[in-house]
Amino acid sequence: MWNMSEGPVPPARALWERINREMRKRGITISEVHRATGLSRKTIYDLQERRPTADTVNTLAAFFGLDQDEAHRLAGLIPDSPDDEAADLRSEVEGALNELLDRLPESRRAFIARMRDEERARYDRLRADANAEYARAMARLEEIARFDAHEPQGDDEDAGEDDPERAYIGDHPV
Repeated sequence: MWNMSEGPVPPARALWERINREMRKRGITISEVHRATGLSRKTIYDLQERRPTADTVNTLAAFFGLDQDEAHRLAGLIPDSPDDEAADLRSEVEGALNELLDRLPESRRAFIARMRDEERARYDRLRADANAEYARAMARLEEIARFDAHEPQGDDEDAGEDDPERAYIGDHPV
């Protein structure tokens, strides 16, 4: 456990502690994690003091069966979930709505409860669609980055927008 007198908590300390618990629970060592994942022992030990790359976190999450978003939060790569705040607000609003519903006649209560359920389902669909679109956008960006990483990059600073060899996505050169 991190001692506050040692200074601020390193960014990925929470992930390190979770990985440590998982290793103890499974009775495995860092050397075994290294052999199974291909991550260096130093990379794994560095979780105690440094923020890891997303690839490192993904590899560890897959190996230990951890939720990827949670692992990224523990590593300090993404902030705490806004879903927690949304869930708190939804709980508060629904509590107030239920109090009001209790005062209404049954027919009105049933009608408003149906509307609430329909709105909740619509919200869940919109949220799922937004998450899917975000995942597609990230996959496209990853594909572009992988392509660029494998393409020889020349000093074509004078290649302008009218260069027929240059591809664009929207107004952005690729």
